[in-house]
Amino acid sequence: MKTIESLGTPPITDGNAPPEWSAAPIGFEDEARLAALHSYDILDTPPEAAFDDITRMAMMICGTPVSAINLGGADRQWFKSVSGLALGEMPFESSICAHAVRGGDLFIVPDLKEDDRFANNPLVTGNPGMRFYAGAPLRTAEGHTLGMVCVLDLVARQLDTSQVQALESLARQVMALLELRRTARLADLLLAESDRLNAALRDADASKDELLSMIAHELNSPLALIVGTVDGLQSGIIREEEDRLNAYSEIATSSRRLRRVVGNMLALAPELGGKREFELEPVLLQHSFDAAIAEHRHLHPASAVDLQVAHGLPAVYGERTYLDQMVTNLLSNAAKYGAGDRPITISAKAWGSSVLVCVANEGPVIEPANLERLFAPYHRELSNSSLAPGVGLGLSVCRRLAAAQNGRIWATARVGGGLEVNFTLPVVETPADDA
Repeated sequence: MKTIESLGTPPITDGNAPPEWSAAPIGFEDEARLAALHSYDILDTPPEAAFDDITRMAMMICGTPVSAINLGGADRQWFKSVSGLALGEMPFESSICAHAVRGGDLFIVPDLKEDDRFANNPLVTGNPGMRFYAGAPLRTAEGHTLGMVCVLDLVARQLDTSQVQALESLARQVMALLELRRTARLADLLLAESDRLNAALRDADASKDELLSMIAHELNSPLALIVGTVDGLQSGIIREEEDRLNAYSEIATSSRRLRRVVGNMLALAPELGGKREFELEPVLLQHSFDAAIAEHRHLHPASAVDLQVAHGLPAVYGERTYLDQMVTNLLSNAAKYGAGDRPITISAKAWGSSVLVCVANEGPVIEPANLERLFAPYHRELSNSSLAPGVGLGLSVCRRLAAAQNGRIWATARVGGGLEVNFTLPVVETPADDA
């Protein structure tokens, strides 16, 4: 197998590509694709052995003198790893991979010299005189193609079925490495934010020492899971594809839990001297129900939700983010303290000049005298509260958010056990028809 030891960067054009060779297709700089690429924070990073191993493996499996992992930036093709030649980047006008990135699928050109798109490309006509190209896409879960794992040869040829499958498998491994890097970076940011929050809480009033302990536990539990899972992925302990997918799912679930905890703390910021402004606008509650139920399924997969929305439910005045937060908190509270084998019910109907929403669960009996205490910050009701994660902020947050949206919230004990939490929000009035 021939090896090309060193190549200079292909000539950079002045922006007016000669008509006799094909420039990269329009759309290479697609904004959504570029945003996805930049989310991995991979461009211009130093070489890494894990990526270099993949290019060497691609070269050996396919029997080619050159292989590369490349990523398509806005105006350049950048190489994370190259085997067989010395090259860092090139303008995408000279890039064969630019066509492949736009197509987003396996891209094979048996003879570049016989293909009108590439016959007069400098990589083909000049040094090194490439004749064969095959690339497998680096595709995100959302369908964006970031770049390619490709192999090139100096002679026209083809790959057999096993070589094609191996090249596609190596591309999936590159994406797994990129996802792992991004997850590890997120974990570092979450740990830094946890340290910042803990430091701020340590400076708070000494009477909140118990709260500090509970919040630290609530933050550290999902963080410990995230860090442990990332360590398992980085060390290679978690190897199988199904196990990796499960690991990513666990990281996502823990991240959602952290986001909810931090969101609840921010909603109570006025108690610590902060101020929160609300801009009310017409909102359809169905959207908040859908978003909260989707998140609830990630956090409490065993907890069923029965949604009952009256036909023609009017819009309400509210703030979408905080409506989502209210419904999510109420669902989480119902799942923690309700009967796990019984569904949670969300119902919504017009109620005078308001919309009435009720989140109900079956569970232990609650004394009516204790209902108002449920809305006190840091209060956790029921004898089994030690078994339910949380710091007792959910209902307190809901009361603050309801009041800020000109609504109100209250709880009712269900006959036979369980709880109904109701809240109202004002209906958007429809202008009367002109007489």
